Amino acid sequence: MKNLKRLLSVLIVVAMLVTAMLPASAASSYNYEDEARALYDLGLYAGISKTEYQPDLGSKLTREQGVVLLVRFMGAEDEANALSEAEADTELIFFKDKASISSWAKKSVAYALRKKWVSGFPDGTFKPQGELLGKQFATMYLVAMGYTPDSTIYQSAAFYAANLSTEVGGITLAEASAWNDKVMTRDDAVGFAFGMLSTKNKDGKTLASILVEKGVVTADELTKAGAYGQDLYDAAVAAVEAYEAINVSKLATVADCDNTETTKKAATDAIEKVTVDSAKKALESRVNTKAATIAAIKANLEKAVDETAVVAAAEKAVAAYEATTDYANSESLKLDAVAAVGQVKDEAKKKAFMDRITARSADIAAIVAATSAVDEYLKASYGTSEQIAVAENLEKTANEKIALVKNETVKADLTKKVADRKALVDAKKTEIVPAKVTVTANNLKTITLTFDKPMAISKDTDISKYIKLYNVNSNNSPITFGTKSNAAANDAEKATSYYLSDDKKVLTLVYDYYVAQSTSIKVVITNLQDESGIKMSYEGTVTAVDQTIGQMEIQSMDAYTMTLKASEPVQLPVSNGSSFYAGGGNNPLIKIDGTTLNVKSVVATPSTGTIELEFYSVLSDGQHTVDVSGIRDYAGFELSSINGYVVSTKKDTTPPTVISAEAIGNSQVVVKFSEKIAAGTTPFSVGTFALKQFDGEVRISRVDYKDDTVTLTLTDKLTYGATVMCKLTVKGVADSKGNKLTTNAEVDVKVDAGTTESPRFAALPTVLSQDDPAAEGKVNMIKLTFSIPVDISSFVLYDKDGNVVATNKYAIKSYNTDNPDYKNYVLNIYDLTDVNKADGSDKTYQISGVKSKGILAGAMDKTSFTVKTVDNTAPKIQNVVYEEDKYANGDIANIILHVYFTEKIDVNTASQITNYYLGASNTAINQVLPADATIVVNNHPTSSYKLYEARITIPNNKNNESLINSIKAKMTGKSSDKYYIAAVNVKDASGNAIQLTGEGGLQNPFAFSTYQDAANSNTKLYFNNNSLNIRAKGTNTIEIESKNNHYFSSISKNDFSLVAVDDSKNIVYTIPPSDIVDIVHVQQNNRYNIILKNGYQLANNGAIYDATTGIYRQLYLVVTGDNTKDQYGLPLTITEDIAKNKKSQVKDSIAPYLVKTTIDIQLDAKGEKPIAGHNTVTLEFSEDIYTKSYKLSTGNYDWVNNCLKNADTSYGEAMAQYQKDLLAYYQSNATLPMPTEPVKADYGIETKGDPNSDLAAIIQVVVGGSKVLKNNTDYTISIDRNKIIITLNTGLNLKSNGYLADIQNISVRFDKSRTGEIFDALGNNGLDHAGLEFIQ
Repeated sequence: MKNLKRLLSVLIVVAMLVTAMLPASAASSYNYEDEARALYDLGLYAGISKTEYQPDLGSKLTREQGVVLLVRFMGAEDEANALSEAEADTELIFFKDKASISSWAKKSVAYALRKKWVSGFPDGTFKPQGELLGKQFATMYLVAMGYTPDSTIYQSAAFYAANLSTEVGGITLAEASAWNDKVMTRDDAVGFAFGMLSTKNKDGKTLASILVEKGVVTADELTKAGAYGQDLYDAAVAAVEAYEAINVSKLATVADCDNTETTKKAATDAIEKVTVDSAKKALESRVNTKAATIAAIKANLEKAVDETAVVAAAEKAVAAYEATTDYANSESLKLDAVAAVGQVKDEAKKKAFMDRITARSADIAAIVAATSAVDEYLKASYGTSEQIAVAENLEKTANEKIALVKNETVKADLTKKVADRKALVDAKKTEIVPAKVTVTANNLKTITLTFDKPMAISKDTDISKYIKLYNVNSNNSPITFGTKSNAAANDAEKATSYYLSDDKKVLTLVYDYYVAQSTSIKVVITNLQDESGIKMSYEGTVTAVDQTIGQMEIQSMDAYTMTLKASEPVQLPVSNGSSFYAGGGNNPLIKIDGTTLNVKSVVATPSTGTIELEFYSVLSDGQHTVDVSGIRDYAGFELSSINGYVVSTKKDTTPPTVISAEAIGNSQVVVKFSEKIAAGTTPFSVGTFALKQFDGEVRISRVDYKDDTVTLTLTDKLTYGATVMCKLTVKGVADSKGNKLTTNAEVDVKVDAGTTESPRFAALPTVLSQDDPAAEGKVNMIKLTFSIPVDISSFVLYDKDGNVVATNKYAIKSYNTDNPDYKNYVLNIYDLTDVNKADGSDKTYQISGVKSKGILAGAMDKTSFTVKTVDNTAPKIQNVVYEEDKYANGDIANIILHVYFTEKIDVNTASQITNYYLGASNTAINQVLPADATIVVNNHPTSSYKLYEARITIPNNKNNESLINSIKAKMTGKSSDKYYIAAVNVKDASGNAIQLTGEGGLQNPFAFSTYQDAANSNTKLYFNNNSLNIRAKGTNTIEIESKNNHYFSSISKNDFSLVAVDDSKNIVYTIPPSDIVDIVHVQQNNRYNIILKNGYQLANNGAIYDATTGIYRQLYLVVTGDNTKDQYGLPLTITEDIAKNKKSQVKDSIAPYLVKTTIDIQLDAKGEKPIAGHNTVTLEFSEDIYTKSYKLSTGNYDWVNNCLKNADTSYGEAMAQYQKDLLAYYQSNATLPMPTEPVKADYGIETKGDPNSDLAAIIQVVVGGSKVLKNNTDYTISIDRNKIIITLNTGLNLKSNGYLADIQNISVRFDKSRTGEIFDALGNNGLDHAGLEFIQ
């Protein structure tokens, strides 16, 4: 306080000096007019008028006016005015002159007194109208702002207020000096109050900010008035300090420096609002100082940023190369990484980067190599032993490559793929390797064969076809044994029936008679298949020895039966209906409760050791003691006895009960009982069954018994009402003990409604992968997926032409047989899955009979599908051509065997000389190709030949002399002389190897020779008339087309001639080679045109006109030369004998062609409508034409007249005329000639259909080039022999339809794609397009 007072003294002196320097004119006018106006606009100063601005600055300020101004500036005017009159009076009660306080000032004075901002005088007065000194006015403000001025401060209160002034506002010392002891005027008060807006209260807030907080004014209003400068300054200082607070030591990057710009901008924006230039400049200076420091740091960082960016770019590129999994396309990433690393200047960093690239490159190379090797392994077939051997080599390579991979994730993935495929290959290997067998004979009645895999033996298999037993000790005499399985044998047959274990690996055979001790038994197994279809054979000897004491036990027993189980076959000289008695020889003894057992039946099954006994008498209820002894095996050894076996039995008096009844579709009900009600299919007692559904009674057509099940076949179908109620009543069935169901048993039938929705394919049928478990290791198994669960009991399969496929040609089953969903099925079409059936082409089938499950049974429409098959057809040899390659002197240099296969062959396997064998007979294929033989594989030398050749060249030298002479000796041209060749392990492009028994396989070698039979119909071996189609294609053109896998490799016109033959097989007409102008190639290498010289005129039927006789003759082709050959080098051979026998006929293939068009249209007198007889357009063709419903089934051809015999008369018409003529003959007493009965073959059978309907969619009639007439409405179409006639309707008004002007410009146009539906009398489809107009 003392320091403050000292400061005040200094301030007062300074103020006096400042005041002395004020200009003299300062007192002559108001100093604060601008401030008054600003405060008035802010609502803080009212003046003396409520309606207009009248500041009255010249009047002295009264005490009450000063208080009102204070309260307003403190933002408390609303609070003051909120005082009630009573409250105001209470506050003013102690003032003697309270009545002199103006009413408009009363509440403000009272409020200020309450807040202790003001006080009265010691004499008890307030003196509201009294003068107000500057220090008094200042003291009121100081108190209101939270300060506590004492008497000393009071004396210089204006100076104290000036001391509170800020950098940009407040009271100046000059003002304080002028005001402190002065009586304040309103002008002074305005100046003081305006200055105090920038002064801070004791809490550090300016009065301006307090007014803003209280909502008296806004910051923008104060700023506009120039009264908010301090707050703007404070905001700027805070922004500058925030900028200065940035820790430059943490600016590590250029980006860090750039990030400070936001803080800097906030500071400069705040400084811009500061109203005092000096303060603004001071703040700007501080910002600039900080900015300079940051700029210097940034400049240093920018010098290092280039290398950092390069290193970062290199790191990014290298990391991208290291991270890629697109190994096949990783090279571009590697190049990017190397390029980026090349920019790095730091050699140590560069080397580290390159080391990483090198390591990754090596790893990727290893991954790519391993992946490729694994892919090759996965693609390898493994259906045969040869394929498995290849696959195992590929597996080895794959594992070697995988071992080089460093990436553990990739390595694990590839390893798993290989392991998964190996499991399948190993399984297939196990499957296709023939089964091994172990034979044991440890007793004298049975022999046991134990296989290492399940065998294809069923209960119906006659195993004697595959297994033979011989007694070595008795000159290998056959040992006969039972050929029926336990499952198929009746009780009598079980004595010798064989046993097959559930896993089909153990087979026990029972001899018809037992053998002696130490008998040597030879076992011969031939072609016994396992379940994979692999055949095995075996021959071995085993000695039957029994040295073991057998064991006996009671397996089960009740009041009716007993089952004994012996560890080996036993002798039971006990017949049905006798007793087990003791004494003498091999007589067994069985006692129950001390009494010898009498048996009703005995069934012994030696193969399993079971003995089933049915008691003659039913045991009583209660405990029984059983003793068994004296039972011996076939060696005479007595089995272990059973003594004192105690068992409790009770008679069965409970009849069978119905366990369940379920509808199968809408035509069957299956009923399950609690026990057997039939012995097989023979019921113990015939029951009665009655079935009702909601709609009424359902008739039953058939009842089938099977053990514990009855199947009811219904006459009436179940309806939807069965889903509401369906009950079955059963009575009369009995069990084996005779317990009969004597009362009606009623049970609800389970009925699945299903859906009427028609099933459809939910996905296109596809061929399963061979790896799919449902494919059973086969190729071309087809998966069918339906949209809803379906019933396939009525499934029908059709081929692409709609023919039913027999049920023994295919099988269908659930995709998942263990847990079927009835949506997914597997179709096994044997023609696709069996070896050598599928060729890899698309196959189309149709199915029907598929219904939704349940009685509603929505049916699937007959639906077709197409699948792409997998080629499983092995190649075969289809031809071998022998050739001698000679020197100029005629000596043989080499012999060449052109071996032609049925399909494209694998170059690698087909070119190995070790894969071929030769022999002089089909049973002695033991000659190998010499080491100097060479093989050239030639697949498709031209696209048309379709040749698949292995060309074997054997040099003629001393080492090969014997082989060549052996082959050459058979190439005599005689039909009896031939040599043989076989291929082994030669594969096609799909990996299928030639089979041993396939044509050209080792067990079915291919015979070749130089013999040629021109008439032989074996179209595969001989190139003759059976290898050609011979057709007349024009008036002087004959087309020859090779077929049956023959293609022309060379052709000469000098080889060909044509002959006409009469009925006596005499040649009556010849066209020699010299009259053939040329042979022109038409299509690929299998079709050529023979062009005859001018003067020859072939008829429409291919016959030729004989000018000498005046009749037409049918032509036949003859080949006289040997320069026309097929791809195998075989010459085309068609002799005159073949032609004379009419086996090389030139057949009609000449299409009808347009000869001329005639328009005959005349109009009526009005010139509007066509008139009858002159309303046609006629198209005349080269021969008679027909359509699908208007046609002629032709008889014999009249070659003499070049037409059909009796073409205009049907056989029926001829017979009718014959009957008339015959009647006339008899009526004339034979004076008329005897008529000849018509021969059916001599007449055309004409079908008079509707050509207008047939041709309506093929022909279009157009007027004027664009106006299309309507069939039937405007015209009709008819056929008259060789003419198509368009007849315009006589009612057609050409004028009104706008056709009149163009009627002579009328054209007939054809649908080009359908001209094949118009044909000649011999059925040659399609009009010749020459001269025709076509629909646009």
